[in-house]
Amino acid sequence: MELYKAYLRLLVAFPLVILLAYFGLRFLLSRFAPDWSAGKKIRVVEKTALHPRAFLYVVQVGENYFLLAATQTSVTFIKDLGRAWADDSLAMETGDDPRSVEPSIRRSFAGLLERLKGKGNHWKGPGDQG
Repeated sequence: MELYKAYLRLLVAFPLVILLAYFGLRFLLSRFAPDWSAGKKIRVVEKTALHPRAFLYVVQVGENYFLLAATQTSVTFIKDLGRAWADDSLAMETGDDPRSVEPSIRRSFAGLLERLKGKGNHWKGPGDQG
């Protein structure tokens, strides 16, 4: 009889502890823990592999862009790309002068599609079939 009471306590207490841990982590931790994503001003814009263990990164810090090289053991600063790197690279894609495009249109996806619409698709598929 004692064994049955022990199993019954286990079957009741274990799910209760699991539920308390779940809700505690889900709601209380998010409320009282620091917000790790708040104030992020650094983001990786592009990453290109040079080989399996070496990469080039374009990193945005605030409004500035930087080119970095990274291996397993080191990160090397290569070049300050400046504030207008994103606009200049977009201009190379579309063939537009970034200063002639209104800033709100320049940064929107619809604006990019509008500027690319007239450029046409020059890529040919396999066997030069379009």
